[in-house]
Amino acid sequence: MNEMIFGYDSEGYNCTGYDREGYDREGYNRYGYNSIGYDSEGYDRTGYNSIGYDSEGYDRTGYNSIGYDHEGYHRRGYSRVG
Repeated sequence: MNEMIFGYDSEGYNCTGYDREGYDREGYNRYGYNSIGYDSEGYDRTGYNSIGYDSEGYDRTGYNSIGYDHEGYHRRGYSRVG
């Protein structure tokens, strides 16, 4: 390991591997999020990706890209199945 100056090596990381701003060498903090708030898989702290959809394809309001919720109802109220 490089020589430690004031607790940080020559690359700016301390003995636990974090820089002064709290990010590791890969750019993630101890909670697994980068400086703009996304994890390594592209999801933010609330579980949505950068375009606003979760892993199942639903946005923050609960509707998917064609306007249906988890139960099959359109945002205008009618059902997909009948």
